[in-house]
Amino acid sequence: MKKTILASATLVLLLAFLAIGRASAFELNKPPSQVVEPPTAPHQALVINGYRVPPGAIIDNEHQTITLPDGTTCKLTQLTSAGCPRKTNLDPMLPTAAASAILAFAAILAAIKAARGKKRGRRGWRPSTRIVSTILTASAAILLLAVQSLPPVSAATPPLDTSKISIMAWEKVADYIQLNKTLTIYANYTWGGNYIDGQIIIADGKNNPYTPGSDGNVLGYIKVDVRVRADGYIIAYLKRESAGGYQYGGRPFLLWTSFRDKDDGGSTPGNATVLSQAIYIATKAAGLSPNRQTIFNQAKYYDYEYPEAKRLIIFGKWGGGRPSYFYFTPIDVKVIKAYTVLEYKAICDRDYKIDGTVVKGKWYCKSLCDKPHNDGADGFWVGEITSYINANNTRHTFEFDGYWNNNKVWVVVLLGG
Repeated sequence: MKKTILASATLVLLLAFLAIGRASAFELNKPPSQVVEPPTAPHQALVINGYRVPPGAIIDNEHQTITLPDGTTCKLTQLTSAGCPRKTNLDPMLPTAAASAILAFAAILAAIKAARGKKRGRRGWRPSTRIVSTILTASAAILLLAVQSLPPVSAATPPLDTSKISIMAWEKVADYIQLNKTLTIYANYTWGGNYIDGQIIIADGKNNPYTPGSDGNVLGYIKVDVRVRADGYIIAYLKRESAGGYQYGGRPFLLWTSFRDKDDGGSTPGNATVLSQAIYIATKAAGLSPNRQTIFNQAKYYDYEYPEAKRLIIFGKWGGGRPSYFYFTPIDVKVIKAYTVLEYKAICDRDYKIDGTVVKGKWYCKSLCDKPHNDGADGFWVGEITSYINANNTRHTFEFDGYWNNNKVWVVVLLGG
């Protein structure tokens, strides 16, 4: 995928930093059909406690439960080779056996009566309507019970529902992925046989799996939906707000704390987003020994909610004094959507401004996403700023209080062609 950092034939950006800063740009291209259509690779087996898990089963690692395609739910510790415990103690094979016995008994009875009738010179015994009706009703009831007791039919592999996706990244990382190697990285997942639909938690910008239940050990996290396929494709996406996703479709959180990656002692990995981080985590869990930067560089992106967007730009700054500045200049390009995220370590005495206009005054917020991510900050704010920076061929000035190094501002922009 072609990427543009700071400049391209149709896009020129002026980004000036007075302290450490980072900018990344990605082309947005609609994925080929094989990425969103159902995978065709052979199904793999998933066995838990001796039970072969059917496609369509949902495993919740956070609550340690499994829900089977027929709706039956139990704790993973209750799962046996026969599946989840059933409400009835009736062996599932008994209804079938009972039905067979009744039908056999009816046939024998008819044969005996017919033989007796033959000896008496009759054409045969003709059972009454009441007897036939009773036998058929009983047989039908038991057969119905038998059908209900049979294992559920495997669910068909669904295509990705792109109507629920805001922005997506994808990458083919191998020709084959052993899916059961990745099971521990998901907060929850649906087993599909040749794919897994799950949620990977990105915490603190780290590129290692987050362990569900260890909230006290992290400053914050965000959940990224993924589809990991046996044929080597990994798709990571954020849902639209209307589909139960984060505010603004999660786009402001694309950078998250990969802005300063704590796994690398404070360095900032280039082209890192929460989506490429999720792809990297899944690739690593599959035992493929990926190069992290290669994964970040090769991830491809597309915005289904704003298909007119052709480029994604992420830039920002942390620290840099009081006040701290950085700049952005769009040249002959349409700003379709723009969002900003601010984190403050302490109560600050300066406002956040764009071109001298106060965007947000002092604020005190610790409520965002699944867990507030403030990196030790006391203030956190997310907002749309499209109207502030849509003037073409104009340098837009961002000003904030960078007295503390933890104070940071980043901007996510979708640009037209």
